Amino acid sequence: MDRLKAGLSKTSSNLSLLFVGARIDEDLYEELEAALLMSDAGMDATQFLLDGLRRKVKEDKLLDAAAVKAALKVLMTDMLRPSKSRSNWAATSRW
Repeated sequence: MDRLKAGLSKTSSNLSLLFVGARIDEDLYEELEAALLMSDAGMDATQFLLDGLRRKVKEDKLLDAAAVKAALKVLMTDMLRPSKSRSNWAATSRW
């Protein structure tokens, strides 16, 4: 359990750094993709999160990094929560 917490803490820290002074552009999405993959999120989960984040940014017209970071946090939390959102993730996953 300590190892999992340490891994999640490191991932959180790495992702947070990406948003410091960031512009919401393709470079940010590429950096997010790399960070998620390096944190062992996996291809399916990474693609699910990035697709959802892009959709949210466009629909809600998110312009600042803090709002995008908050949207990513919600997506990640929803993905891990056993609910309808989780069901949608499971339906799109190849697992």
